[in-house]
Amino acid sequence: MGTTVKGEKLSLTSTPLIFSKIPKIMGLVGVVGKDRTNIGQGYKFRGIDDMYNALNEHLSKEKVFVICTDITDEHTSERQSAKGGVIFDYRAKFTWSIVAEDGSFIKTTTIGKGMDSGDKDANKAMSTAYKYALMQTFCIPTDEPKDSENDDHDVKPLVENTQKSTPSTPKTNANSYVKETPARYEKVGKPILWNDILWQLTKALRADGSIIYERYFDTNPNQADRAKSVLVEVMESNLRNAEQENEQVVITNEMDREISKD
Repeated sequence: MGTTVKGEKLSLTSTPLIFSKIPKIMGLVGVVGKDRTNIGQGYKFRGIDDMYNALNEHLSKEKVFVICTDITDEHTSERQSAKGGVIFDYRAKFTWSIVAEDGSFIKTTTIGKGMDSGDKDANKAMSTAYKYALMQTFCIPTDEPKDSENDDHDVKPLVENTQKSTPSTPKTNANSYVKETPARYEKVGKPILWNDILWQLTKALRADGSIIYERYFDTNPNQADRAKSVLVEVMESNLRNAEQENEQVVITNEMDREISKD
């Protein structure tokens, strides 16, 4: 924590202002509900703009601001989209300083991850990391009675498999195609909506019930211009990307407007 003002050390008997400002802002910020909906999976979430709207007035009034002071552990990779395009995946650790008017501050570090087919992957990662830094620092509630300790999962005890393995059964990646004819197919859960298409997670099984592969299949097979199936990890990546795009719509529009002005 920094304890300097204009280059001079604060008195050891004085309390850094940031320690009183943060609790005060916590008391002023109300509930921020999960009013946004993920298009792909249908769940509710809170976006970065919800954090801006909830905190802007109180931060300004209390003369507190937040800045990013360090970015570490950056990682960038390329992934293939369901339609064969390229998706850029960016991940990093972001360190944020919450600063009061006397120069005192605290730091917090959050992880951000963003995926985009253009140049917004890093922007999405930073916005996600910033959102969680604000939520955790100021303990912004959702007004939902959810807690992991409220969950009660009734599961069967583990049973040791006493069956001997069959040497002739090929070992394959569950998410890849193999030259083996499935004995049957089994649908898993309900279809999910992505890219205006309903996709059904399906298992291809052998006669003994073992899995040959798992893939998401297009439920509209007559539309020849669309992909017929998608790897599980690719679909999960697409859904995460869709969620981040939902959070970034306003930010992206604002950035585009600023670029057009320049």
